[in-house]
Amino acid sequence: MLVYGSRMYFKSHVVKHYGICEQCGSLTKLRSYRGQKFGHLYFIPILPMGSKSQILDECSQCDMGTHLPLDQAEPAIEKMQAEFKQWIEKIQEGTTEVTPEGSNESVNIGLMIADSAASLYRMNQLSS
Repeated sequence: MLVYGSRMYFKSHVVKHYGICEQCGSLTKLRSYRGQKFGHLYFIPILPMGSKSQILDECSQCDMGTHLPLDQAEPAIEKMQAEFKQWIEKIQEGTTEVTPEGSNESVNIGLMIADSAASLYRMNQLSS
């Protein structure tokens, strides 16, 4: 019997937390990490399949997560940091709501900052 397949190997910068999976909707443990997909034979990684990726919020129930190639990670981090800085400046000016890019409705800045801070934490843990 020949055992073969593919999976993520050489995981590093692992960040674990609890949250709701965007794929299956269950409250579970989520992992974010950097890794590379390899084809394996008898669970020995042999053939790299694509470049290294950052995996965000991989669910422990359904094993689904968001894959972000490393070359796209730095621009994403810079964009989040710029938005974060703008929101802090708006709070200092006394503004309590902001309209996110691509939306018509205003959202509380506190919610945007909380979500952005969590994403930046996971991304910065992965980008070092």
